[in-house]
Amino acid sequence: MLEGRPVFENDIVYRVGDGFEVFVERLIHDKNDRWQIKIEVNNNPALWTQNMFRQCFTWTRPTPKRTFELNGVELPCPIDYTTIKREGRPTLKIGNDYFCFRTENDKRKVSEFISGILTEARDKQ
Repeated sequence: MLEGRPVFENDIVYRVGDGFEVFVERLIHDKNDRWQIKIEVNNNPALWTQNMFRQCFTWTRPTPKRTFELNGVELPCPIDYTTIKREGRPTLKIGNDYFCFRTENDKRKVSEFISGILTEARDKQ
């Protein structure tokens, strides 16, 4: 069982932390009445106890974090607000354009970075 759902051979699960996709190759019932899960990662098989498997894997596919690079700094991409409601979303207005972000922290990172670039340009002698 993983997160209340049974695990079967040929299932795909995701490693907690990095979201790496893992193939469940085989379920093994040992002589001590315990289950072990044989998984394959990059064509390398590995055997996991049921307890460790529950701690290290999830059914939930990770949402890829979208980023872009500006002046060598990685920043979060704005999200497409045409497919979602803009109201209540952290929004940055630049000129006549609105840029929505997933979190207030993402918006703050971009806003502070752009503000820093403009401040530096303004203060150049």
